[in-house]
Amino acid sequence: MALTATSATSCATGHSHHDDVDASEVLLDLHDPAGDVRLRHPAAPGVEKGTFDLRRVVVQRQGDHIEVTATFSAPPRPLSPLPDDVDRNRTWLLPTVDVYLDLVAGKGDAKALPGRAFFLPADAAWDTALVLGPGVETPGGAVWNAEHLVTSGRTLRGRFPLDAVPGEIRTALAVVLATSTRATGQVRPVGILKGDCSTWDDDRCQLDGKGPPVLDATGPIVGDVISVTRVLRVMGEPDVSSEPAPVSQAASAPVAFYGSGLVVASPVPDALARSLKLGVLGTLQDAEGRAVGTAVVESLASTAVSMRVIGAAPPLAPVTVVFGGADTRAAPAP
Repeated sequence: MALTATSATSCATGHSHHDDVDASEVLLDLHDPAGDVRLRHPAAPGVEKGTFDLRRVVVQRQGDHIEVTATFSAPPRPLSPLPDDVDRNRTWLLPTVDVYLDLVAGKGDAKALPGRAFFLPADAAWDTALVLGPGVETPGGAVWNAEHLVTSGRTLRGRFPLDAVPGEIRTALAVVLATSTRATGQVRPVGILKGDCSTWDDDRCQLDGKGPPVLDATGPIVGDVISVTRVLRVMGEPDVSSEPAPVSQAASAPVAFYGSGLVVASPVPDALARSLKLGVLGTLQDAEGRAVGTAVVESLASTAVSMRVIGAAPPLAPVTVVFGGADTRAAPAP
């Protein structure tokens, strides 16, 4: 497996010369409520209230590079090296931030990076991911690791090549996880391990609600699916409305059968049926229009489409399938 960006990521603590952002260069500006972090824990070294509480994510062009700035409720803290760490001079930070960007309608990946254990709705499948944290290796050539990390106050900044964001941002999702240089994807899973909260002792530390090891996100978490914030304006201002985005009837179909991981959508509009192919992703929605799961097309008939659910079963029975596009590449294996 290979990376499209430099795999040797460096990290330093210090001060940045850019305390404010120039709106003329902003590609994305996402805000997140305070106090919605999912980790509940007692006092622990380096872990305080707000350590993983994301408040804002800004993606902007800065001359010859892209800069991503994540602001937390508390200053990002360094991760203490383990006694047998082979590189004790390397500094990582407790939070890892992933920024998933949807650049092309109807294409992309629904499955998040390794170790994250969640899926995005198919209509917001990501084309490129920017990672503020230890390097992530994935196939597909769409993952970029920060070439340099800098902390300043409550902010964590990462630098990326301009090629990391090659198009206009349609939708975006930022998630916060806990850094681990040894676990899958170099982020900590939620499991029973010995130690304080930074090592996920389930007797002392718990997540609010079931689901993946995501401690905070700019979109709502529904089971193992995380919805995204839809970007509507040229300068990247997010849509703060809580109402579901309107769906074109031509891109959706009702659910005629659901059970055992199988979804049958019928009747499918003629124009949509003619454009669909095997491997197309679809977002499963409940009666309120909220994303509750993702599925992939496995077989086609004249007016019906059979799909397989990706990941865990939706927490609510879906009533509608919204298809991401007729030219979507095959979905990754769950």
